[in-house]
Amino acid sequence: MKVDANKVRKAGILLQEIEDLVNSAGKAHEAIDPKIRFPRGFINKASWYRVNFPCQSAQIGDNVAYTLQFLDVLRWLLNRTDLGITAKEMVIKYGIVSVVSVMEGMVHDALSASGVKNPPKKLRSAVKRLETQGMISHSLSVSLQNARKKREKIHLHLYEISGPERYAVEDWNLASATLGELASELSAHSRK
Repeated sequence: MKVDANKVRKAGILLQEIEDLVNSAGKAHEAIDPKIRFPRGFINKASWYRVNFPCQSAQIGDNVAYTLQFLDVLRWLLNRTDLGITAKEMVIKYGIVSVVSVMEGMVHDALSASGVKNPPKKLRSAVKRLETQGMISHSLSVSLQNARKKREKIHLHLYEISGPERYAVEDWNLASATLGELASELSAHSRK
């Protein structure tokens, strides 16, 4: 979407002036007062997420909703700023991590709600269990496993530091689409 380039430029200049002032005072990592007002309207309400990504457990439902709000903040950074390669890659990386964390919560919730005693703690096994119980399709199971594999690359001590080809916006979008499919299939199953 096209927006007024002058307004965007002015906002960037003002933010940079504030940052330069804070840095010149030697307070680069300290909080400022007053705070910059985060734009309203981009972050969905937790109640909206609870309706669209329903969970039987209120605690898991809250955690899912709050993590999805965190994802909105990351998405705002990605869509509204010109982050450089490394910072951008890390935003994408933790976007994927958070999406898969939501998947984990919803999978655990679904298994618990269906009466499975001691649902598997590992996502790989839990997804297989959902599929064998007929709660999700095989194609969704494959997509969930692919998202899980992408998320497993977060462990800093096990993998090389990521480069641009490791975490792409398309990976985040694919994980998000898979999350939407998961919510849809679990909702359809719970109505049976």
